[in-house]
Amino acid sequence: MLRTFSCLFILCLCSFAPSGSGDLEFPEDRVVMQKGKPLVGRIVKVSDDSVILRQRSKHRVLAIGDTKSYESVNEELSSLMPALGNVSHVLETVGMAKLAKDCEERGLPYEADLVWWNVLRLDPENEEAHEQLGHKRTKKSWKFRMAERSLNMDKLATLQPRWGKAFEFSTTHFDVRSNMPWFDTVRAALMAEQIYVLIYHSLGQEFEMYWPSERMQLHLHGDGSFPGGARFKGQVDVEAHRATIDAEEGFRPWFLARHLSELILTEAIREESEPTANFPMWLKIGMEEYTQAVLGFEENDGDVIKFNPDNRHVLNHRTHRSAKKPFGLTRVLNFGDGDFKAEDNSLQRAQCYTLFDYCLNGEDGELNDELQAYFAHVKAGKASSTDFKEAFDIRRKKAVQKFEAAWVASLR
Repeated sequence: MLRTFSCLFILCLCSFAPSGSGDLEFPEDRVVMQKGKPLVGRIVKVSDDSVILRQRSKHRVLAIGDTKSYESVNEELSSLMPALGNVSHVLETVGMAKLAKDCEERGLPYEADLVWWNVLRLDPENEEAHEQLGHKRTKKSWKFRMAERSLNMDKLATLQPRWGKAFEFSTTHFDVRSNMPWFDTVRAALMAEQIYVLIYHSLGQEFEMYWPSERMQLHLHGDGSFPGGARFKGQVDVEAHRATIDAEEGFRPWFLARHLSELILTEAIREESEPTANFPMWLKIGMEEYTQAVLGFEENDGDVIKFNPDNRHVLNHRTHRSAKKPFGLTRVLNFGDGDFKAEDNSLQRAQCYTLFDYCLNGEDGELNDELQAYFAHVKAGKASSTDFKEAFDIRRKKAVQKFEAAWVASLR
């Protein structure tokens, strides 16, 4: 379906295909120009005056006046987001067949598969769902092939494959590999796409970020195969575009959100930054904790995303406020990986968050322009503590002390 530029609101959600379904084809966006051939690629940003289209490794800025319309799978997905966001939590199949067919009609067959799998979660013998997923009927059950074996619904419900034969499938943004139980895996994949979308609703809009166009990997280890050891239950490998989660003790949505937020935010900044850009640790953790709060996971628990862009991380405020020896501003600005390897790094995480929250919302928003200026510096490869102090005009010692006092005073 072609959209005119009277509709410029774009979101992304999940497209889905189980392992064994053949080669995946990910739909591309299409921009119809006033003159010349249509352009194909991935739209990473739409504004009032331009469309930015990524083609291979380059971004093309297209003036609105030069365009006639665009076709975006992300926009189609956005229109179905409220219903798709509830798919993994509903307790009855009413309306789900219609939702799956809506996905098909809008050119979203992978989303349709995701919905049909959730129908089978609730009604394992649902004939229509099995037929739509291409399963074969036998005398006693429906057969299909996943994780390198022939299965029926009874076997799938109890299957937890070894990592070497894990479930593998893809969504719009993630290549998923998991040996968690199947329906936990489906739920995690959909939640990953929700997190991607909701980051846009909060920080993405605030900082006018690009949508990350690089594909990311999500590895979910449901047994003892997690490669990070017993101490660290999650890893983010930015160079490999991968988040790896230890789910041996069960699927924890808040923990998935923490690590995916780091990966997605890093990818978003890289999408439009200079090659020399460095995402400073304090800002990365601060944004990550901010995302935890707006998703409703500020207490490091919770089973369902409860999005509220105005929510604040009260626990982090409390941790910082009650600390006997909090870190100073310059120390926080210079946090590195080593500062988060201690078993208890709650104060470090709390102060990253409260500093970011103060810059974003403190003083009735009067510091927001300075934060935006610093964020621009970060994308340009200038992310040092000196760059921060220059952006906020606190170069002198007394100015730093005044800033620190106001930061602490803002704690609730």
